[in-house]
Amino acid sequence: MNIVHLKSVLFGLHKAKEANKDKQAYYKFDILILNENTKLNELTGNLTPELVLKEMVQFED
Repeated sequence: MNIVHLKSVLFGLHKAKEANKDKQAYYKFDILILNENTKLNELTGNLTPELVLKEMVQFED
């Protein structure tokens, strides 16, 4: 998994959640979003985008 992929999945899940706003399925997306957020936090260490980019540049040197 990479960061871009996970962010895209999260974007899609949020869009799907909003599309089901008045239905029972609305809350089911919260678990899916939580799972994907957990994966993203494992990759980024819950750092800000600026710090993640800085860390990635350091590994290239």
